[in-house]
Amino acid sequence: MTLLLSPLRCASLIVLLFAAREAQAGNDWLYWAGPSGKNISDEVNLPDRCDPRGGEGSNLIWSVKIGSRSTPTAMEGRLYLLTSIRPKEGQNPSEKLICLEAETGKRLWEVPLPTPLQIPVDDLAGTSVACDPASGYVYAQGADGDLYCVNGRTGTLVWHQSFTERFGIEKANPGPVSSPLVFENNVITNAIGSKWTDPAKSSHLFLALDTMNGMPAWVEEISPVQKERLSIPVIGIVDGEQQMVCLSSDGGIHSFQPRTGKNLWSCTLSSTGSMGIPLIAKNKVYCGYAETGSGSARQGSVVCLDATQRGDLASSRILWKKTGFAPGRSGPRLIDDRLYFVTNDARLICLDANTGEEIGKSVSVGTKMHGNMLVADGKIYLNDVQGRGSILKPTAEGVEVLQTSQFPSGEKCYGSPIAVKGRIYISTTGAFYCFGQLDAPRTPQSLRNVPRETHVALDEKPAWLQVVPAESWLSPGTRQVFHGRLYNGKGQYLRNARPEELQYELTGPGQIDVAGVYTILPGGTKLENARLTVRFNGIEGSARLRIVPETE
Repeated sequence: MTLLLSPLRCASLIVLLFAAREAQAGNDWLYWAGPSGKNISDEVNLPDRCDPRGGEGSNLIWSVKIGSRSTPTAMEGRLYLLTSIRPKEGQNPSEKLICLEAETGKRLWEVPLPTPLQIPVDDLAGTSVACDPASGYVYAQGADGDLYCVNGRTGTLVWHQSFTERFGIEKANPGPVSSPLVFENNVITNAIGSKWTDPAKSSHLFLALDTMNGMPAWVEEISPVQKERLSIPVIGIVDGEQQMVCLSSDGGIHSFQPRTGKNLWSCTLSSTGSMGIPLIAKNKVYCGYAETGSGSARQGSVVCLDATQRGDLASSRILWKKTGFAPGRSGPRLIDDRLYFVTNDARLICLDANTGEEIGKSVSVGTKMHGNMLVADGKIYLNDVQGRGSILKPTAEGVEVLQTSQFPSGEKCYGSPIAVKGRIYISTTGAFYCFGQLDAPRTPQSLRNVPRETHVALDEKPAWLQVVPAESWLSPGTRQVFHGRLYNGKGQYLRNARPEELQYELTGPGQIDVAGVYTILPGGTKLENARLTVRFNGIEGSARLRIVPETE
């Protein structure tokens, strides 16, 4: 018997599924920025002292000799991170994905990730693993740019997507590679790849792939590439609408609907490629970047943008901007209308979030900053690259230093600390550490006061048609079935369009029938491109196809 559900009922079930996923996310650290997407946790009873040397009062629970440059992630009592493998004679260094038991640090499984390039071993293992509690899968993007989907419980490889072959991802040294994140049924990342219309030129690509099979749901290009810079996207709710915000290699910051890839707004920040971590909070976006600003000779700025606006946010539409700071790698955090961030030279700055005016004096927290702050249990945890750890207490005047410590000589910190179920986890290039108060209660916390998305039932009018797969790579003599997904104006999924509701128009080789089945005849000997345009009641969507002859 087939059970048929109305679009509203389907949407309601989807909402319930994602609510369950959010509840799980509140207890785990599913991607580098944690359950809130802001490196902020509701965990309590966390230590105010973390001494990696161990001993009485150190709060060190365990440490293992596994080095990494990435921020760890956690799901279902397991920890995930990438580590580098030093080469044997005649071999290139490579990476592997490691899973540890969170309670003990016991290694549960590992999966090697091929690294065909001659990348220095110290430049490997710099990306973070994304976790999907709905499937139990984890996603790792290696130094070569390829994306791997692995069963998080068993370590079995589920699928592998070669971005080099399919998107022309460039493999520089050490390679511009970002960290993926999971949003609902897509895993999203970004990379520098070939421009579709001119493969000789580069574009900054934003990619959303189906979590179950790696099929592209949407692909967006930003060009021109001024300088190869990759930042990590963040997702948050602005005025009831999901937004994904990321800096890019064209020198701008861009907002997209994470389900559809629709560009909502853009703002030019720099005359070169920009790199930084934005923060979405209270319908605003705060972001710092270390490059010279557009129209300014001073290096580095912090800006505040109104994320409810649309289109091109010219400089006149920036709410406020403070120049002379260079927080290019460590993202800002908002605490009680105070904006905290750390500059590249490891100075912690506090600004009034409404005006941009500086509060108190800057505090030195080391010599060089790469990772992000963790805000949890009324404290700020951070580590500079040289292994200096700091725990600070936010105050109305800025911060109060509670403790400083030093990791063993030679251990560097490129990743960020995370908080999971009463424990603080920190990775260095020499070891992986777990800190916590053994006698403190460990009650899993759920996020409070999280903005909610407008309910889909308030707008069931289709406004966006997504053609899936968004991109295909086919050999002569094969076929591909396409279908259309309908979304409302806020980018919320409504339903799949029925084949008879769609009209197809093909430009390029092959043929498409009324059911959305594309066929390319056998015998092709050259690389060809095709574009499929699909229409639904005046709404238009498209997909791109590349016909690749099989090599002998």
